[in-house]
Amino acid sequence: MHYIISTDDLTSLVTHNLSVIVCCYSDWCPASSQSKPVFERVAAKLIDSAAFAKVRTDVSPEVSEILQVTAIPSFYAFTSGTLVGVLRGSVREGDLIEWICSSIPTNSLHALAPLQSGADRRISPGSGLSA
Repeated sequence: MHYIISTDDLTSLVTHNLSVIVCCYSDWCPASSQSKPVFERVAAKLIDSAAFAKVRTDVSPEVSEILQVTAIPSFYAFTSGTLVGVLRGSVREGDLIEWICSSIPTNSLHALAPLQSGADRRISPGSGLSA
């Protein structure tokens, strides 16, 4: 799981991965508290299909502004560096998987991967996000 802190982090992630799914949340939001573990389970299942990242909106207001976050939680799908889908509000696991599968290229979708553990990492700064 990636953690996006800056617009450079976002740019780096979406330019270096075919498909990226981003979850924007806030710790104070009850719906976010419900959706974060759902997002983490889905990320573990689809880890071979896309890069997954979280943005804490209160810590990263510039990223929230670039993504035009209007509700939390919100989910964003990128393919080849382009925003291709937005899903707003709390979501069930099956619905999130269905939305991801309809948002990213079918050649990105591999069989659901078994749960994998690994260290969380922060993205290295990229070249900046272009509008």
